[in-house]
Amino acid sequence: MQLYSMTTKSMIRNALFLLPFFTVGRAQKGAVRDTSLGATAARKRMLAGQSKTSPPTKPPTSPPGPTTPGPSPLPPGPGPSGGGPKVAMAWISDQFANFDVAWNMSGVNQFKSCHNWLKNSGINVVSLAFLKPTEILDPSICASGICTDKGVRIGMPGAIEYFKGEGMNLVFLSIGGVSYTSFWEEVLVNNATAGDFATKVAAIAQFYQVGIEIDYEESASPNLAGLEHFVKTYRSIIPYNDTYWTPASFLTLDFGQGAQFMGPTANWVAKNAFNTDPAKRLLNWANAMVAGSSESRVTDLINRWNQHVNGYSTLQTHPIAPAYLVGSLWSSGRSVQDSCVNPNSPTLLDVRLVDYIKNVKPCVAPKVGCKAYLPAPTTQYTDGLLGYAFWMCGNIGPRQVNTCPIDTTIEIYGTSYPGNGDCTPGFRAANATYNIPRTVNWDSRKY
Repeated sequence: MQLYSMTTKSMIRNALFLLPFFTVGRAQKGAVRDTSLGATAARKRMLAGQSKTSPPTKPPTSPPGPTTPGPSPLPPGPGPSGGGPKVAMAWISDQFANFDVAWNMSGVNQFKSCHNWLKNSGINVVSLAFLKPTEILDPSICASGICTDKGVRIGMPGAIEYFKGEGMNLVFLSIGGVSYTSFWEEVLVNNATAGDFATKVAAIAQFYQVGIEIDYEESASPNLAGLEHFVKTYRSIIPYNDTYWTPASFLTLDFGQGAQFMGPTANWVAKNAFNTDPAKRLLNWANAMVAGSSESRVTDLINRWNQHVNGYSTLQTHPIAPAYLVGSLWSSGRSVQDSCVNPNSPTLLDVRLVDYIKNVKPCVAPKVGCKAYLPAPTTQYTDGLLGYAFWMCGNIGPRQVNTCPIDTTIEIYGTSYPGNGDCTPGFRAANATYNIPRTVNWDSRKY
């Protein structure tokens, strides 16, 4: 996500988070072997012939089906057509310090007490931020004890299990963030490296049964050839699935709130990612990130999202069907945002924004104001955004407010900090207004 201040140096200290989920054993330098309950189940779900730590050796002929133990993939449900927005997502941070030590050793009780409000908030998707690309490519470079043998931060598997146990059947791992842009450049440097990286990311998605979010925030000159090779390699291993989805089949990408930030990436997404043939489709959706350091005005949100929906002639970016787009709002930053705490939020509940999220038209004739029209068949496109997302829930850092309940206390290096208040009032009001389903469950052929 677009963050502009990440300067804290403190590191989470409480190691209790490991105890319920891990038996720690050295797998390689700097890595710990993941033996969580969810990891054990995930290993049983992996394709025959794949070892616990090895990436897939060949593309599966079909997405993995449901097995036990562990959560089963959901059957297809009704498509987005006529049902309004489907996704209400929150990015989750465990970042008391700089990102190199985030998701390190958070106490399990502290983590639960900070996030247990989310289960009744109307949020149905969470994305855990962030993974460092180069640590996935080579987990041995992680500082000792910080990563699993797959390059996943050791606090994340327990968080995945926690949120799935609370009914959120779609959990993403977000790879990158603005602080890790240069590390994305390293893993996309050539096709061989990008392909190796994609194979290892796919192994993570299958192992933990999570979706993958690409947060590669190079705005001026992104390596689009490397990005495309990464995405296509990933899809050769875990295809886009339009009939029976699993969490690992979800692949999304972040770009700017409008096309002025990350315009080349937005244009690549518009022209390549959402083919009308599901067999050639690369992404499930794109997230339009937040901008600045606090909530944008409603008119700014609509104008910037329209740069994606209608295309943006100034930068020659093509339009994206709104049902492939999730628009983001602030929930916390250096102050509490009204979308978080205000049940009568003048932003999220503004009638103009409600109408836009529910009803914005795709660029098909005779709509005016479009740089171009979307490809036929036009019957596949539905009105309204796919949903909305909130940046950020959890612990962004000591210089930022957290979204932990007021009656909780957070300990950072022996110093206690009070919870600044959770987002239940704002999120519940939004859920009621937009009628977001409790779980993500749809047949994706129509969006």
